[in-house]
Amino acid sequence: MTKHILHLIILALIWVGCARPGAPIGGPVDRVGPQVVATTPESFAVLNDFDGLIQLQFDERISETVSSGTLQETVKISPMLGDIKVTHGSRSLEVEMEGGFPDDMVYRVTVLPRIRDLFQNAMPYPFEFLFSTGAEMIPSVAAGLVTDGITLRPLGGTTVLATTDFDTELDSVKESELRHIAITDSSGVYAFRYLPAGDYSIIAFVDENRNNNPELTEPVARSYLIVTANDTVFSDMRVLRPDSTPPELSAVGVVDSLTLLIEFDDYLNPEQDLAENVSTTFSSDFSTGLGIAEILSEHEYNLREVTLSDALSSVDSGDISLSPDSTEKVNANESKIPSRNVYLILIEPISLGVTYEIAISGLENVNGTGLGGGVEKIMLDSLEIPGDTLRLFGSVCYE
Repeated sequence: MTKHILHLIILALIWVGCARPGAPIGGPVDRVGPQVVATTPESFAVLNDFDGLIQLQFDERISETVSSGTLQETVKISPMLGDIKVTHGSRSLEVEMEGGFPDDMVYRVTVLPRIRDLFQNAMPYPFEFLFSTGAEMIPSVAAGLVTDGITLRPLGGTTVLATTDFDTELDSVKESELRHIAITDSSGVYAFRYLPAGDYSIIAFVDENRNNNPELTEPVARSYLIVTANDTVFSDMRVLRPDSTPPELSAVGVVDSLTLLIEFDDYLNPEQDLAENVSTTFSSDFSTGLGIAEILSEHEYNLREVTLSDALSSVDSGDISLSPDSTEKVNANESKIPSRNVYLILIEPISLGVTYEIAISGLENVNGTGLGGGVEKIMLDSLEIPGDTLRLFGSVCYE
């Protein structure tokens, strides 16, 4: 009797265990996300009477939760004519757009790689297909790379709109205009395929409030493209958060006896010609108008340091020829990266215990807003020069 009861308990445990979702014991682990295997309408279908229900079939069961955002945000339809409703099925999604799909248009449907299977594996890449409600599908592509305007790194997940008109003053797209939408992939690349021929304003922005519309405070970039049939056009953009205030001097540091670092509260325009547009003065308690040899951007200063370092190494080794690669170490990637700093190269070295005043003006921030600057006083109250280097490692008093 006892043995019979034990068998019943074991069978019950096995039944409960089998009811739990999971991979079969000893079977292969599922590490591949779901993929779209069929669509309704079919890709490149031409429909004269479309009832407005899009169906997406996947190769496996999909989760009701997505990797980021909401389920409603995982599908984009271009052009955008109304709100999108996404309904979850076991192996499918049903998509509707408010107002339906008017005739004589080409529609591009994009499924973002946020759909996951039951093992939390996300789609490996976006899925996209096109169909028409009567309009001819003429090949054309408008594409480009969207990067962060400060780091210059590619920005995935950025919203890009193509429209025949938008308000450049308010940064808002006019509701009456037809809006084509694309989302940059993980490499920061966007693409509008089969975009009707015409002149387009392109606006890329980080959609922080997820309303598919650029706001005054969101990082944004604008461009302009002329699209013709059977053509491919490109426009790369760098998004920046709007800033209407000029940069202000925030600190002065001593790099060495002939070099001062001037730091600002904002990133500076890397395209600005400092020698031509920026005014600087350097004075002390005992003398006005002390000499400034040059003003350098962060990139120019780093380039100078590499060149001098290579020159000193060549002298020490007895080889006075400079390596042709000495400038490429810095020049390859940093020339256009914004910085908060500029450097003043002095004609004469600074002295211990003397108060100096630095005044600078005419600088633009990375958005092109100017003219910024400021005035600061410094006094070096101690210094140490290790070995034969010019570098000063002391404390600086700011007044």
